[in-house]
Amino acid sequence: MGYNLETVPYSAWRKALMAQVMSSDGNVLAPVLSSFPERQTTPPTPERAGAGFSDIPTRRALAKIGIDPPNMDKQLYQRWLKWFKEIRFLP
Repeated sequence: MGYNLETVPYSAWRKALMAQVMSSDGNVLAPVLSSFPERQTTPPTPERAGAGFSDIPTRRALAKIGIDPPNMDKQLYQRWLKWFKEIRFLP
């Protein structure tokens, strides 16, 4: 999609994440910082990606009020990226 990602050690990534969150008021990641422990206890694997998060409770709640959100797929992801670029959230 045109964005180069640099692989960095977990400790460096976490330090940068913490600095970013702490440098801005109201950062949406602030409530979940405890999900990122100081030391990574197990190596990441594709099977564990997103293991601690699920949209099932949200989908159930939305279904009760008649909302059926779209599933995340390549087209939806591209639409989000396009919008983030349009509003200049991403370069």
